[in-house]
Amino acid sequence: MCSLDQLNQLLQATNTLIQALSMATAREVLLGDGISALSLLVNARYGAIVMTRDAVADELITYGISGTYDNGAMLFTPTLLQSMSTAVEPASFDSTMTFSTAHNIVADAPAVTSLLVVPIISSSGLFGHIYLCNKQDQSSFNDIDQQLVCNFASSLALVLDNIQHRHAKEKAEEQTWLHAKAFENSTEAVLITDDEGTALSINQTFSRMTGYALHEVNDSFPYLLTANRKRRSFYVQICHELQEHGFWNGEMVYRRKNGEIFPMWVSLSAIKNDQDETSHYVGLLSDISERKRFQKQIQYLACYDSLTNLPNRALFIDRTRQLVSNNKRTARQFAILSINIDQFKNINDTYGPAVGDRLLQKFARRLQHSLGDGDTAARLGGDKFGMTVTAFTCSDNLAVIAVNILDALARPFKMNKRELYITASIGISCYPADGQDAATLIKHAEAAMFHAKSQQRNHFQFYQAEVSANRSKRVRMEADLLHALDHHEFVLHYQPKVCFSSWRINSVEALIRWQHPEQGLIAPNEFIPLLEECGLINQVGEWALLTACAQINRWLDEGITPPKVAINVSAHQFEKEDFIHTLARVLEDNHNCARYLEIEITESILMRDAPQASRILRRVRDMGVHISVDDFGTGYSSLAYLSSFPIDTLKIDRTFIQSVTENHHDATITRSVVDLAHSLGLQALAEGIETRAQLDFLTTLGCDAGQGFLFSKPVEVAILTERLRHARCVDLAECV
Repeated sequence: MCSLDQLNQLLQATNTLIQALSMATAREVLLGDGISALSLLVNARYGAIVMTRDAVADELITYGISGTYDNGAMLFTPTLLQSMSTAVEPASFDSTMTFSTAHNIVADAPAVTSLLVVPIISSSGLFGHIYLCNKQDQSSFNDIDQQLVCNFASSLALVLDNIQHRHAKEKAEEQTWLHAKAFENSTEAVLITDDEGTALSINQTFSRMTGYALHEVNDSFPYLLTANRKRRSFYVQICHELQEHGFWNGEMVYRRKNGEIFPMWVSLSAIKNDQDETSHYVGLLSDISERKRFQKQIQYLACYDSLTNLPNRALFIDRTRQLVSNNKRTARQFAILSINIDQFKNINDTYGPAVGDRLLQKFARRLQHSLGDGDTAARLGGDKFGMTVTAFTCSDNLAVIAVNILDALARPFKMNKRELYITASIGISCYPADGQDAATLIKHAEAAMFHAKSQQRNHFQFYQAEVSANRSKRVRMEADLLHALDHHEFVLHYQPKVCFSSWRINSVEALIRWQHPEQGLIAPNEFIPLLEECGLINQVGEWALLTACAQINRWLDEGITPPKVAINVSAHQFEKEDFIHTLARVLEDNHNCARYLEIEITESILMRDAPQASRILRRVRDMGVHISVDDFGTGYSSLAYLSSFPIDTLKIDRTFIQSVTENHHDATITRSVVDLAHSLGLQALAEGIETRAQLDFLTTLGCDAGQGFLFSKPVEVAILTERLRHARCVDLAECV
């Protein structure tokens, strides 16, 4: 039996432990203190509490190993205690046994002469065991010791049970707090109702989104927020879905408290109780106004041009298809107009893309003003526009409409402080005569437009089948041109220029030819305009300059005195900012070529911007290159400017030479050009000489030189080289 003192001591120790554990945060330390107090109370030499695996800590935890051997080795190692907790039954032992061998304890550990093991059992199950070993007085543990330890174990189980419950409660409270925070801080509006649909709770996002507080929502939800209160049947359908499937989601249109209408994505879920009955509904609501605006913007950009706000090509094709479909039933005709701004690239190059964009916007507005009821104007790309015309009875009506559009577009466009004058070209195709589908009608209208542009700008043209064939050929040629330079298909032919005082070939004009792999040799008048439109003229012009210089060097290497080689420079090249740098780079790589090189520019290029042209030509002259003015007499040169240009030769245009012997007017102009050249200290050269009579007339005037089929057609470099090597003089007897 326990003595009263021992029981009082145990009670005091237990109360102390319970009080400490009630404020515990580190149960390992307190359990260690508890086993130390119990060891002293029972007079045990060694003691420990070993906790089993449980829901609180999923690992074996050892607390409060008390006492050591004389050599400092600890009796209860984790390995030993783990084995004891599983192998030793909860009972009282009074036996002599040695654990050092059975459990791999240190070799010199003393024998265990007395062991007391008591389980710690609470309402939730086994917590662990209390181990006491070897009393201080070497006696065995008695019934009193066992009762003391059992009472302590019961009290300890109570404390540990309470701690576990407290931890569970704290965890539940933490989960509740987290759920509340998530509910309140959710970026989505959250609404909780009972099974009757009465609102019980809403979060801040709901109030911020709708403008309603909880007491304002009340049992009026969801009808309060709907933008169309007559659609109550819709909400009946939602309730049916919730009952059948437990959830519903979809897009709805709502009304804020201030009356503003907005779209919302709603997800509703039914919450079941333990009896599998619906007790609550939870709704997640997202304002999708921005997403809807973004979708609308994407749809707009897919169908409309962002610069002019006109329908784009895709929408224009779609509307043309609708017209085809409608008119198949009614047998009515309609027309497609393809409209293109003439020389729009020059406006962009001269004034910059910002001015070009504003011009396109103003151009689009004028087209819209020209529309008939139910017709469409569209931007098909770049400076190309399209228009449908449905209100006409015959081609004459269409012609009047086209002329009115051209007149409207011909009025000056006010751009800041300047006025821009532009023209346009229009192509017309008619349904059903010119096509039975949208793609064909638009293609034929564009073919007619290109024909109008090539024939006469500021003009309209009806579709013709042969025009379409020519357009197809042109498109194929454009595609081939893109690869011609890389495939080395361009060659230079040379046409001699004859000096009339010596009848020698003292210079030649280098002329570009295109050796097409399928079509053979193509004349420059067929592809040079395409090079300019495709933006390749500068690259091909630089190639011609390099090729000519390379040929000059080859003649020098062969001991042949080269003639001056004239290279034609287009307006695109001459007006390009890096023209001078390109020429300087080529001459730097070909040191001996400058004195044999001549560039030819047209009179019209000079007069576009005479001061700028003069500055460029002076830099060319400073490099040692000769300068010739081609097609002279066809423009409107200012004599004041002409005298300031650093030029060497005036070339009289072939249009005057062709009829110089029959047309008094052309003869007078030719004589005037020769006299003007000589008065300015320049040479006069006539091009396009084909007859002996033309030659005699020119020599009589004192013209200095000439070129034409009378002397030689443009020839390949091999033929010219042989002529330079053996016979540089022209035999006048052969010029008949």
